[in-house]
Amino acid sequence: MKPADLALGDAALVEFVQLNGTLHALSLVDGVLRLRLVGATAAVASSVDRITFALRRLAHRTAPAAVRAAARPLLRATAATLDDVLLRAFPELGGRQLVVVPTGPLHSVPWSVLPSCSGRPVTVSPSATLWHSAAARRSAGLGAVSVAAGPELRGAYEEAQAVAALHGTTPLVGDAATVEAVLKAVATADVLHLAAHGRLAVDQPLLSDLRLHDGPLVVHDLEQLDRAPRTVVLASCDSGRSVVCTGAALLGLSATFMALGTAQLVASVVPVPDRETTPLMIAFHRNLAAGQPPAVALATAQESFRDDETGSFVAAAGFSCLGAGH
Repeated sequence: MKPADLALGDAALVEFVQLNGTLHALSLVDGVLRLRLVGATAAVASSVDRITFALRRLAHRTAPAAVRAAARPLLRATAATLDDVLLRAFPELGGRQLVVVPTGPLHSVPWSVLPSCSGRPVTVSPSATLWHSAAARRSAGLGAVSVAAGPELRGAYEEAQAVAALHGTTPLVGDAATVEAVLKAVATADVLHLAAHGRLAVDQPLLSDLRLHDGPLVVHDLEQLDRAPRTVVLASCDSGRSVVCTGAALLGLSATFMALGTAQLVASVVPVPDRETTPLMIAFHRNLAAGQPPAVALATAQESFRDDETGSFVAAAGFSCLGAGH
């Protein structure tokens, strides 16, 4: 049995690749590798755009009621279509936990909204090699937990207080949540939770940032460090997205944490509403403290909000577990 098979265990791996405008997928289940044609990349990208469009409309509190009402059926229909193309075409996946290696537009998929991923632990990784490397860095127990909240977000403040209480630690909030203090937490903690305004700088991804009390913490600041927490949670808008550069390289906040050694990172690929994100984060950390792996803890928490008609569903839907979350 190969090392990858041993690391997967009962889980399944699906890797997507592009060739001449066509999307293909490889599945690895029980040591058997299968190749299938998915379809035109442009068609899949269009579906991804419609899903993220619908989630952004639902997250927009001031959007007209008619716009929000139309976004729900658009989200359901498009998610079902994309699910049929990407995952249901692989009967060997069954109900197994999933490791997904996306490409191109698939880096922006909020996997939890796909019907076959409902309540299902899904881990997303830039490559199978990086996933295998991250899996080797997993360890039992949480270790030292640090929590911080950025300014101008009442929900983030309440979230930081609640999450810190679950882990028996004191959060960095208010004027204590400085760039220097958070960078120190990044360099020393085993688990880090950051709730703050996030920004993905599409044109200059190295300037992507998280807003803290005394200014932005940018990607360049993180790159000066020698290590990062084993587990990172970014409760910030678009913090799970990366800019796909030449050669399929990924740049952004989440990609930088992974490059520094983070084994599992939970973040959103769409904007998240402030107060509505708190219930998801509390549920996730409660599951994490109970011993559930990050991908399982996230899927369980998301499932509890799937039928919620308030903003809690939208806040939960965009989050994914990157790295080795099983």
